[in-house]
Amino acid sequence: MIRTSRPATEGYLRKHKPDNALLLVTGLLLLLGTVMAYTISPALEQSSILYRQLSHIGLAAVAFLIAANLPIDWWRKIHMPLLIGSIGVSLLLLFPAISLEVNGATRWLNLGPLSFQPAELLKFSLVIYLAAWLSERIRTGRLNDLRETVWPLIIITAGTGLLIAVLQKDLGTMVSIVGIILSMLFVSGIKLGLFSRYLGSILAAGVAGTMIFPHRVSRLLTFIDSSRDVDGASYHINQALIAIGSGGWFGRGLGKSVQVFGYLPEAVNDSIFAIVAEQFGFVGSILVLFLFGALAVRLLRLVERAPNDYMRLIAAGVFGWLVSHVLINIGAMLGVIPLTGITLPFLSLGGTSLVFIAAGFGLAFNISRYASLAYASREEKNRAHMVGRRRDSRARFAASVSRYRA
Repeated sequence: MIRTSRPATEGYLRKHKPDNALLLVTGLLLLLGTVMAYTISPALEQSSILYRQLSHIGLAAVAFLIAANLPIDWWRKIHMPLLIGSIGVSLLLLFPAISLEVNGATRWLNLGPLSFQPAELLKFSLVIYLAAWLSERIRTGRLNDLRETVWPLIIITAGTGLLIAVLQKDLGTMVSIVGIILSMLFVSGIKLGLFSRYLGSILAAGVAGTMIFPHRVSRLLTFIDSSRDVDGASYHINQALIAIGSGGWFGRGLGKSVQVFGYLPEAVNDSIFAIVAEQFGFVGSILVLFLFGALAVRLLRLVERAPNDYMRLIAAGVFGWLVSHVLINIGAMLGVIPLTGITLPFLSLGGTSLVFIAAGFGLAFNISRYASLAYASREEKNRAHMVGRRRDSRARFAASVSRYRA
């Protein structure tokens, strides 16, 4: 049902009540992220962590409101300049004077007291661009054309991979981008044979991109055998598993984490889920997964009910964005996939990531003002038809009674 393309709204594109559940669940996750920042700050002796988290939430709120209130079609008009601009900003990382290299990856621009991760802007731009690009191919009947759709999409993905996975050495972010593209391509309704060709080419490129970089081979070997080099390559994953395991069923308690005291790297960023599990235990971790699952379900519902292909594809892109981050981050902390640095949405401290995924959810919230009406309109038409029939029946009855009395 989700993979069936949908025509334009035929005059029923009117605003109505948005999906406030998106706001509620997102707010709960942000509240939990703030609480975690508050409890971690004393352990790391960095009182600024809480203030940084609050400032990030403030910027994210602004990004959400902008995306939630600007007309959706406005984003379609600027999809090409937006993508070109994000690529240009990403290329600034090639200049050592304004770039930061951390753990072998060059992901951030150094803006004095602030840092900026261009890849997050690129994710947002790709969602807008691909929604416009794929919806145009659906409209013109070129979606299932190998030359018109699949090969250009492979070229787009290869260019993005060169920019992110090779130049920035950020494989986790590239996997997330591929998740976004796959979600949008699948929802577009492309034939499964062509979808499989694209997926196969990406998997082959991913294997090649892993094997040519020694640090990625080392991470893969660590994933296969986490007992090797426990004080070196395997240190991070082992400390994460210790944190998760020590939480038990109900956790050590709020603010009683042990691993956060310098044992677990990136405790407030990429490893935040392990600290959540340590403090709140298995039950708390399941509740966090439930909240992410609820967001994913709301987005899928939005994909299903969006009134046109462009909006439907944007919702699919935001869905892929959220789910890829959650699966990669939590999967790495649990040791079910190789360790890679990527934020957990709304919980990790990463400011750029929070701002742009909030903007993505702002787009989804904006679309939700129109989405359910695509279904409700048919109900309204049926209801109006029935009311009209009853009104006509009453009129005919009144006329017949008048003739009889006459």
